[in-house]
Amino acid sequence: MANDKIILYGDRWSATALWAKALFLLPFWFYLLIPLAGWILSRLGNFAFQLGYPVILVVGLIYFIDDLLRRKIRIDDTYIHLGLSKYKLAELRSVGLIYSQNGITPASLLLYFGAGNKLSLNLNRLHYDDFEKLLNLIENRVPHCTIDPVITTLCKSKKLARKAALEEADRTEIKYYSRRVLKDIQKVFMETAESWSRLGPALTFVVATPLWLAMVKGVYSVPLGSYSPESTIMFQEQLINTIVAMESAIGKNIGDGISSLWTMVSNPAVALVLLVCLTPIFYQLMKLLLKPNRLVMDASGAQLNLKLGRFNLPVSAASWKNISAASLVKPTISAGPDHWLIQLRGASKNKLDLELAALTPEDRSRFSRALERWAPHCAVDTALMETLMPRQAHSYTELWLQSLAAPPERQSLEPLSAGRVLHNGQFEVQRRIGVGGQGAAYLCTHHVGDTQHSTAPVVLKETIIPVFVEAEIRKQALERFEQEARILRDLESNHIVKLLDYFVEDHRGYLVLEWVDGKSLRQIIEDRGAMPEDQVKELAAQMCTVLDYLHSKGIIHRDFTPDNLILQKDGTLKLIDFNVAQNDEEGTGLVVGKQAYMPAEQFRGKPTAQSDIYAMGATLFYMLTGQDPEPITQSRVRETQPAVSETMDSVIQGCTAADCGVRYKSVDEIVSALSVPFGKAPVESAAQSGSDVAGPASSDDATVSGDDSGPANSSDIGATNSDTGPVNSDDETVHTIKIVEKEALKVDA
Repeated sequence: MANDKIILYGDRWSATALWAKALFLLPFWFYLLIPLAGWILSRLGNFAFQLGYPVILVVGLIYFIDDLLRRKIRIDDTYIHLGLSKYKLAELRSVGLIYSQNGITPASLLLYFGAGNKLSLNLNRLHYDDFEKLLNLIENRVPHCTIDPVITTLCKSKKLARKAALEEADRTEIKYYSRRVLKDIQKVFMETAESWSRLGPALTFVVATPLWLAMVKGVYSVPLGSYSPESTIMFQEQLINTIVAMESAIGKNIGDGISSLWTMVSNPAVALVLLVCLTPIFYQLMKLLLKPNRLVMDASGAQLNLKLGRFNLPVSAASWKNISAASLVKPTISAGPDHWLIQLRGASKNKLDLELAALTPEDRSRFSRALERWAPHCAVDTALMETLMPRQAHSYTELWLQSLAAPPERQSLEPLSAGRVLHNGQFEVQRRIGVGGQGAAYLCTHHVGDTQHSTAPVVLKETIIPVFVEAEIRKQALERFEQEARILRDLESNHIVKLLDYFVEDHRGYLVLEWVDGKSLRQIIEDRGAMPEDQVKELAAQMCTVLDYLHSKGIIHRDFTPDNLILQKDGTLKLIDFNVAQNDEEGTGLVVGKQAYMPAEQFRGKPTAQSDIYAMGATLFYMLTGQDPEPITQSRVRETQPAVSETMDSVIQGCTAADCGVRYKSVDEIVSALSVPFGKAPVESAAQSGSDVAGPASSDDATVSGDDSGPANSSDIGATNSDTGPVNSDDETVHTIKIVEKEALKVDA
């Protein structure tokens, strides 16, 4: 049950129909058939007539329970549950669309399970976010399932259409969440009320039992006449008498309670106390209700309005021509973002204060564009400019250059300890989970900063920025950090660790990465030994998927090893550590990687996409044998593991061939040779990497292991490792940086 996922399924019409069934048990069309059933059974004798009534009730009860359970779709590790039916996930073959007759838009989502077993879901009953959530669950748990590409196109079109709809030529209207307390109360209520999509109708069904019993009995007896002796149904009479007696007793108790409460409130002293207590509450509530909820901007200025239905009541406004400066104001040093203000000021008394937290990250960008468009003369301070920028859209180098302008001294020379907070209290260190040549990786708690005080596990990957070194060396360290962040920012795949945020603090750069709950392939094999060929073959298909995605983006990973492949508990393989990844157009670069997994051209500093294929073949060899392959050697797994099939041995040889002309050119050839299912279009992430950090997370480099037994392999953290560090044949830059960095730390100390 812990791993079960719930998808809400329903719209207003289906909810209305369910509440109608709660009152009347059966749909209205069914009531048209009941008299016919009563007439037929009455002709078969009194026994058949008496028996028919409870049968109709049982059928109606089953029908109601099934409809009640269909308010939610539950997906566990094995089945999709909808109503009283369940469908086996392993049998899911494809997901497609059903179109209405003569319509151009899809009406239903069709899940085909083979052997004629289908599940049709009305798209009107699925919220867009739940629709994406459902597709992501299917992609993650049923990797062999084929999803109609039109579905992916529709999802992207929805996002683009929403974005385009927000932009108007001459006017921008933004939701202004100044009443966040009420919004949070509403959100909690709605989340709680989700259970009422079932509980409410269920309670109504019980209370309305005498009503639907009488209705069914009356319609059932119509053919015999209402006062006919034969129309008497003993089961119904006894059931109604019992229920009426129960409800009478309950009603009497409720009535007595209300009377007692009224007697107490009628006491003048009690009434006075209630008045004193409720007056300030009512006052604060009215203040909240009268706060503005819209920010409207046009060519004349910005205005905060209170929107009530179709009416817009102005609360405060400022004219652009009178605004000369915009700044971010923090009431106190320790004040969190919830208390920050955007202040628009001019020479006159014309001013406007906006709560930063009242604007969503997306709307902050829209506000920034409006400010640039209609008030180009306004001086915007740096802090506000950075706050309004879209996440990860601006230059990382700018942030680092700003950090270099700070005094060349560190607040701490020691690794971060448990309890240490970073980035204005947003991240709290829990423990260190890995150490590498460039820094460390830490499991942290991210305090999201919303009014619900949400938290999420994340990983901070640290890169130490040298201080007392030449500017060129500092620049190189920053560029490596920038490259990794830039590459991760643009990748969106469930097989690749996600970059959630970034920041620089105390001359150290931090990537905020999702926490991946799993172990690296190296850890698994060290714990359990070599893997069976069938499992290796399944994982090889996922490796092909991620490499195909990377290479289609022009990215060469250069460190595709068992240390950097994390197997999650749901069986999904995730690639981490992009510290040494590069674009294929960058040409000759540093010689980096782990020797046993590097082909000859990578040793020469000229890696290609085929270099990653070599590393994949070497990784498959390791998975099957539990031993690292010989460096720069074509691996032959059957020499040490005769039980391995000739096909797998041939594939590994094709991957690790020294001659690029003989080696596989692309993963398509591997897929063809292994005959494994392969997703050419890798799974896209529902959450965009540019969104605010609010979700669960993992680490990028070794930080990823969900195992608490100890730190991950040091090679997971940076580009270097004491045993298999970068081989530098003609460029000493990497070693120079490390040596100078050590000297710098000595000077700092």
